[in-house]
Amino acid sequence: MRAILVLLGAFAACKTPETAPASVLADADGAGVRSDWHAARAALERASLDYPDDPVVSLRLARVELEAFGEVARAEARYERLPSDQRARALHGLGRCALWRGDEEHALDLFRESLASKPTAACARDLAVRLLARGEPADEALDLVVETSGGTLRSRLLLAAAGRIPPPPRLPDGWTYALERARLKPLPEARAEVAFYLDGACATPAAREAMARVLEGDFALCRSPARAPAVRVR
Repeated sequence: MRAILVLLGAFAACKTPETAPASVLADADGAGVRSDWHAARAALERASLDYPDDPVVSLRLARVELEAFGEVARAEARYERLPSDQRARALHGLGRCALWRGDEEHALDLFRESLASKPTAACARDLAVRLLARGEPADEALDLVVETSGGTLRSRLLLAAAGRIPPPPRLPDGWTYALERARLKPLPEARAEVAFYLDGACATPAAREAMARVLEGDFALCRSPARAPAVRVR
């Protein structure tokens, strides 16, 4: 009997964690596109209870907590609980949390550590954006953008803003691409795009204020060596 229990325990330990079905994530994604962040969060929280070992759910919920609601501590705790095979994404998330805390130097260190662990498109873009805004060399980060996601629209728009490729003849619509448009426009128009982004990306006034502070150091608003005026939160 004891041998059977040991075998059952070993089987359970090796079992692949159950993942949330695509329909659950689609519901959360659809709510996010509509800027219904309370619905998106509720869907992801339900999924995190039903599928507690699914790292995709944890990653998406942490990002909503951080960016839509400005809940840095909750997001940090969720990133820190991710399994070791998600180390690169956890470090990237913690880097974004550091930006929300106003510690850009620590954020850049975490972005670089994440990319050294495993290059990901989102982290490469985030590092490139901050370095370009600071007027510092961003070639390595931009090379990683090309390697990991050079064919995607979001990455092509960043590469165009960095002067690597020509801008497309038509820019995408909607708030989700507002930052990418802002990086390709003069500052007055860029500020309007960023305000549009804040309206869509944040669920509360406090979150908008926090996001606005973060975006003051984004290539969307910061043209080194001169910095743009602060974003006006609506």
